[in-house]
Amino acid sequence: MNEYEKRVLVILVSILLLLTLVLIIISLQILSFASPDTVPQTKSQICRQVSIPYTITETYYEQVPITRRDCYEDHLDYRVYHDTSRTNSITSCHITIKNLDYSKSGEWTVRFDFYHNGETTSKYDSAYIDSRETKEFKASVWETDASCSARVIKVPLKRFCNKQGDYEQVPKQRQIIKYASYQDCN
Repeated sequence: MNEYEKRVLVILVSILLLLTLVLIIISLQILSFASPDTVPQTKSQICRQVSIPYTITETYYEQVPITRRDCYEDHLDYRVYHDTSRTNSITSCHITIKNLDYSKSGEWTVRFDFYHNGETTSKYDSAYIDSRETKEFKASVWETDASCSARVIKVPLKRFCNKQGDYEQVPKQRQIIKYASYQDCN
């Protein structure tokens, strides 16, 4: 090989080495611009699941027993004793009322009707009778041959209630703790 050929060969080898070096540099540049998904990371990430509590209000329905009351009013129970008496020129009519109720008192009114010669004379008497007490009501007219009738026209009322069991759906609310989760990576 002559001198010229040696020089060409050295130049060719130098160019080849230079091209190889340029290719290595270019490949390193390309790798440095690549996405992180394709290049393994040198720093490892530590991730953890984080839960944050929060409160919500929930409405629900509960079946609860209730008592319904069917109420009505009725007269108090009582007992009547009737008597008519005549003295001198007076006819007296007596009525005794016993309140049989154990808890209720009230105002009672009695109407007395006296009959004489086809005419009727009416008189009234009222009194307050406590529970389990007895009171006498009376009225008189100046006639010896009058007849008398008496009747109770006002009796106190008492409220009576019957309880009936039933159920009702009642809305109620309660607090519920829920958790929101996310991943926290360093």
